[in-house]
Amino acid sequence: MTKKQNKILSASFDNSYQQLDIYNNWIDYTKEIIVEENWVGHSKTAAYVITHFDSDVTIADIGCGTGVTGAILMLSGYKNIDGYDIVDKYINHSKIFYKNVEYCDILESSLPRKYDIILASGIFNYSCLSSKPAKHIYNSLNKNGLFVMINPAIYKNPKLAKKVKDTDYLRYSGWKDQEYFEFIETIGPYKSRMSQGEQFFHETNILKPINLKKNN
Repeated sequence: MTKKQNKILSASFDNSYQQLDIYNNWIDYTKEIIVEENWVGHSKTAAYVITHFDSDVTIADIGCGTGVTGAILMLSGYKNIDGYDIVDKYINHSKIFYKNVEYCDILESSLPRKYDIILASGIFNYSCLSSKPAKHIYNSLNKNGLFVMINPAIYKNPKLAKKVKDTDYLRYSGWKDQEYFEFIETIGPYKSRMSQGEQFFHETNILKPINLKKNN
């Protein structure tokens, strides 16, 4: 296991400093994770948008990384897409794929404008974010907007079982108990990436805001 992989495995929920330590100098993320390990998260969120929404919809891609989701949607005719990340190199690299790309730590604040759809293609997992940003995402959606989230599915994973007390990510991270969204659709589980001979599984969850006036 590489030093980088050890950092990812040992990272805790909701720690932006750990995330910056992992990703600031990870120049080859696209090659190593998306190409070599066949990570499908970006294509899954993009596919949901393409299947369900017209091209004039407004979209925010949080944790946009190197811009893969934005690239897929741009090539499919979607122009109203903004990207957000906390890694400066990713922000600069992904600008060609979005209408705007800005810094935003969703743990600390809502997005600077509201959207019809907010996408998260890989930041909600055991080594990154819990449900803590739910309120900020909620406050960043237009009325009747949707949040599309990729997250780990429930499956037998001995390495994961050693790290966490509960291998049900949605329960362990607080998503099943948060008060801002209801789950309206789950797609999956599906094979999501292959790393060091281990097959990972994820799912796509579609969330709808609950009672905007009460919680806003």
